[in-house]
Amino acid sequence: MRNSKDSARFWRLRPITRLVAALTGLLACAMPGLAQQDASNATAKAAPSISWATRFFDPAAGAHGPADLIVPLPCGGAIAFQRVNVPAQPDRPLDDMQIRLGSPQEGRAPLEYLHRGFLRGAFADSAAGATHYFIGRYEVTAGQYRAVMRGAQDPGACKRPGFDDLEPATSLSWFDAVAFTRAMTEWLLAHAPEALPKSEQTSGFVRLPTEIEWEFAARGGAQVDAAAFNAARFFGDGESLRDYGWHQGRLSSQGEIQLVGLLKPNPLGLFDLYGNAEEMTIELFSLNKFGRSHGQRGGFAARGGHFNALEQTIGSAARSEYGFYDASGSGALALRTLGMRVVLSAPVQSSDALITRIEADWREGVAPSAAEDPLGLLNRMIENETEAPRKARLQALQALVVADRQAREDALALALRRTIFSGASILRELARAQIDEARALEAFSLRQGNLERLRASLSQETPGSEMADFFEAQIAKSEERLPELEKRLALIARAIAFDRANFLATLTSVQDSSSKTSLAAESARLIDELAQSGQQYLVPQIRQLVEIVERYRLDPQMERGQILDLIDATRPE
Repeated sequence: MRNSKDSARFWRLRPITRLVAALTGLLACAMPGLAQQDASNATAKAAPSISWATRFFDPAAGAHGPADLIVPLPCGGAIAFQRVNVPAQPDRPLDDMQIRLGSPQEGRAPLEYLHRGFLRGAFADSAAGATHYFIGRYEVTAGQYRAVMRGAQDPGACKRPGFDDLEPATSLSWFDAVAFTRAMTEWLLAHAPEALPKSEQTSGFVRLPTEIEWEFAARGGAQVDAAAFNAARFFGDGESLRDYGWHQGRLSSQGEIQLVGLLKPNPLGLFDLYGNAEEMTIELFSLNKFGRSHGQRGGFAARGGHFNALEQTIGSAARSEYGFYDASGSGALALRTLGMRVVLSAPVQSSDALITRIEADWREGVAPSAAEDPLGLLNRMIENETEAPRKARLQALQALVVADRQAREDALALALRRTIFSGASILRELARAQIDEARALEAFSLRQGNLERLRASLSQETPGSEMADFFEAQIAKSEERLPELEKRLALIARAIAFDRANFLATLTSVQDSSSKTSLAAESARLIDELAQSGQQYLVPQIRQLVEIVERYRLDPQMERGQILDLIDATRPE
């Protein structure tokens, strides 16, 4: 039963929020143990018991399924995490994933422009052939913050969680957030070490996320295709931000912080990434300088926007800078709009065996290449060499380097032409499949129309008459054909879906492996090669592919539906 403070808070919420909160509570009460499952088998039976009702640590479990990992907290509390898979070879510690981050929009380019990032999960999973980390399913709540910061030191300070405890913990400084992660880790290591995932038998720890970890998870991680990952927001066309995040507005937050987990999740099952409390990261803020990180560091970076932010400012690339201290001189900066979401990570060098593998990986050439161009270095060495025999050997080496570089450039050009050819072939097959689909639909429609006419004619005849028997035979024959046509339509639809998926992958591959100049040059070269071999039939689709790639290059956050519309709009006559 709610106390009077909880009841007052409940009735201040928007009506739709009250409804969702009430339904969430009912679902959680009906299934109190639903979320206490651990998909990673990291939580041992010996861990401290969780006495909180599920609705206070995994409120969306009833509607969206339990979290991937539940970790206990002091006072019988708990916190829910989702696993974020990062495609990187688990047995190659220097292998990581390159990710495109940021936004192509120029309005906030110094803050959010497109740039490359690299990511590897702290935990390796050989069975899955990937790495992963864990990120909070929800923003850290007021109840969880109190349990860790007070209950860990003084069990007598524990109390039953209430309705207000489902609000994000806010009005915290960055130092408070870091202190929370330290206190939570120390309590877990002392009371529930089995609850923490391990890397090479070394227990993980709790910390604030990096900006790359936050944005990769926010965009949907490896769960979504490239087009969806690159979109400005993780949801598709026809959906509204207010279904996923609390922002300024009469139909959204109404200027109030909201309870966690009431809206829809992102593709990884994470809630409230957009709006509500803006989430502090562990990183210092820096500007974007033409696609790379600028050299100056400032305050800390926060992500996701907050409940008082304008709708148009919220997205996966949105980021803000906050100073560590209040400009008024009152101490560390703490705002009602600032909260946190935590991750589970681990040391990079978590064992001697892992360090040995890192060193072996480096020796095998997985390490980054030298910053200086080897050919430029050779040129300077030749210029400075005064001994003729040594200079001749350096010049011979220079010729080998030039030949090797040319061979690699030729191989990359050939790979690009093959990818262009593949993309053009897919476009041709897709066009033919859509023509087949149109014809099959027309045949199906004609067959249905003919069947209706036959049935109408039969209704005019005397049962058992010669004409009635004739119409019945024709109806039976027509009805036998309909399942065949339906099966054909289903097969064509699957072929179209397959071709579309292949083309989206090819589109991102061409865009990532070419510039506008190289794409134009290699597509022209491919057209010449096809002309010489009598395969000019693919030329229109090659030109169509180039047009689609260049439009996609201008707007890489194009939605999947927009790309498919672009295919139709650019199709050759």
